[in-house]
Amino acid sequence: ARVGRSRARAAPAPLGLGASLDRPTRAKSSPSVRDIIRAEAARAAKTLHASMAAQQSSSTAGAPSASPATFAEQHARITQYLALKPQEGPALSRTTKFEALVEIIPALKTMLDSSSALRDVLKDPQAFEAVVKAATNGGRGLDEVVMNYSAEFRAAGARAKEDLELVQRARDELALFNAGMHGGTYTPNATLGLPVESTAEEDEAYLVSLDRGGENEETPMVMDLYFSAHAKRSDVMMPFAFMLVGSMLAATGMKLTQFALTYGVCVVLLSVAYKHARMQWSYWKNRRDVGTQSAMFVQALLVVCAMQFFIVYMPLWWTSELLITFITGTAFIITPYLFYKTYATGPGFCPTAASDFDSWSQTMERVSQTMGGRNVAENASRMMAQNRYCKTCHAARPLRSKHCPLCNRCVHKLDHHCPISMCCIGAKNQRFFLSAISSMFIGQLGFLHFSYKYIHMLVDMHGARTRHAGLVNTLASLGRAVNDAPWASWLWFLQMFCTLYCFIILARMYLGVASNLTVNE
Repeated sequence: ARVGRSRARAAPAPLGLGASLDRPTRAKSSPSVRDIIRAEAARAAKTLHASMAAQQSSSTAGAPSASPATFAEQHARITQYLALKPQEGPALSRTTKFEALVEIIPALKTMLDSSSALRDVLKDPQAFEAVVKAATNGGRGLDEVVMNYSAEFRAAGARAKEDLELVQRARDELALFNAGMHGGTYTPNATLGLPVESTAEEDEAYLVSLDRGGENEETPMVMDLYFSAHAKRSDVMMPFAFMLVGSMLAATGMKLTQFALTYGVCVVLLSVAYKHARMQWSYWKNRRDVGTQSAMFVQALLVVCAMQFFIVYMPLWWTSELLITFITGTAFIITPYLFYKTYATGPGFCPTAASDFDSWSQTMERVSQTMGGRNVAENASRMMAQNRYCKTCHAARPLRSKHCPLCNRCVHKLDHHCPISMCCIGAKNQRFFLSAISSMFIGQLGFLHFSYKYIHMLVDMHGARTRHAGLVNTLASLGRAVNDAPWASWLWFLQMFCTLYCFIILARMYLGVASNLTVNE
């Protein structure tokens, strides 16, 4: 230390600073050698810890720990992350997922270059899907996929064993990656050999069981096959079935009691069928609850009310009330089209990491420019802190956008997720949705008007027969009118509540338009 201080005193001052060599205050203000050594040791320890953490994370998770310098590097890292953990974000395409896995895992790339059996497997789309699934699940079942789908592998003889060793090495490396990511351990096991062929006795026993109709095989019923095949469509078909059955029964001219009993039995049978369809595995496979049942109920009610209007009400009053009839009929015609445009146009989803790189990078760059960071890594951290980066979509979140948990996507200018249109209402389809709601509300008002006139006509007809005045006679006439037209009365009663609900939605939408705010805001 004394030597260091003496050297500090003897060191010449830089030119132009005007400092003399005999000023002792320069040595006192400068740091000591001990302080310099401590600072250098702390800096070296910090660098060592960072390099050790980088090496450990790259050996376990397969992703580089350095901060991304460009959006291309960040997008590549996110793609590799989603390839290893598909449940953590948007679904990648099969080709993109497999290319990312090949880039991450060297043994898989070596297997592709060396094994002609696996290249033969990848030509089959079904086999390709099985390989990607096995690679994503930590390599479990990868060797079985190759053996089951590759005819070249089964006919290769001795070469098959070498290919199998390549496949098993890739499987073990995939399992090591998977175990490292989830904090577990994995012991490589490459003892699986070629599939064992069945004996002649086993083949003969199987053929005999087939001749007997399959002694261990359960033959499914025709109805089970039908429900399994159409279970996915049950949410769409059942609301229309409930409504159309009521319209067909009303067309027969049934009275109230007979109509109620018959329609009740049909509703019970349809409910049992719907419950049986919901018990099928195909109903729940890849199902997203976006409001299909409620949307189809509204559309089915719209269809049967249009049938009631055009078949029953329009022939009675189109001459006396031409303008109202024309407006109501036009509303019933254009409302389904506007709802279709609302659904088909979409709300305007923000690009995700699974989208193409150009659209994803443009959104990332536009949002990151507002963060004021010095580089991509700093902008990304600020976006996370300010909730401008969606952890589910792995993409930037522009202003006024929000992540919809039902659609599982971020939506530009998200208004709300509408249960009667099966989609979100956003920047692209907000005008179509507002037009659809307005048209439906006009049609409902016209339908309520003509339903009232129809029921009132029946009440007057029955009141004229009795020739008695008073409240009791009016109620009795109303009961007879309901008995004569149960379906028209039920639709009139149901539309009263639906019109009130539509008015609330319409008022809320127009209030948002007037204040330049979305319903979510």
